[in-house]
Amino acid sequence: MDLRKDTEIPMKPPFTNLQRIFNGRTLVPLPQINEEEQQHEYHNTQSNQRTTFSGPSSSSFAEPPNTPFNAAPALFLRIGSWQVVANSESDLVLKFDYRNKKLSWEVVLEGPSKHKIEIEWSNIIGIQAAIEDHRQGILQLELQNPPRFYKEIETRPLKLFKWEEEYDFTQGRASMNRKHFSVFAPGILGTYYKRLMKNKEMVEVSQKPFPTANSPYFHQPA
Repeated sequence: MDLRKDTEIPMKPPFTNLQRIFNGRTLVPLPQINEEEQQHEYHNTQSNQRTTFSGPSSSSFAEPPNTPFNAAPALFLRIGSWQVVANSESDLVLKFDYRNKKLSWEVVLEGPSKHKIEIEWSNIIGIQAAIEDHRQGILQLELQNPPRFYKEIETRPLKLFKWEEEYDFTQGRASMNRKHFSVFAPGILGTYYKRLMKNKEMVEVSQKPFPTANSPYFHQPA
């Protein structure tokens, strides 16, 4: 696996890199950096950056429905050099499971089948959001350990769907890279992030410098 192809996207609020990433819904190619540069960028961003609500106060975001789950369609997700650009609202969705304290990326890669990256809240060691009215929102996650991976399968004879654990469908990047970088359409992220921040442990994580770990990888590359 060629780690030199992995790219780290530093974020300096408000939205320094958005124009490099999106022009409407179209992905703009990002510059490739090698492993040494990625490590350098990672350490340069280890400062006292806090979760940022730029623009109007976060109180301007409406309360989401008080249900055990919320779903936020995303535009873009990048983990290392693996990335997804959504062409529709169902292609890439971040699910908030407040009852079981989990976040899940649900991704449609080919055909109708969905794949899932499941993250326990307790596995999140860093979180940073940049949210501004009328502009795209950014959410970054940093994990302590690799997440779990699932594929949606059909059960017979009832023809219902269930999740079955599977291999890392991100070409191994999510099993190696700590950081998840995602972009949401205006007005999507703020409401659900506000509800997530009602959890005391998540608030504490959001107040830590980002990124937290010394390396962008779970295991130091050889």
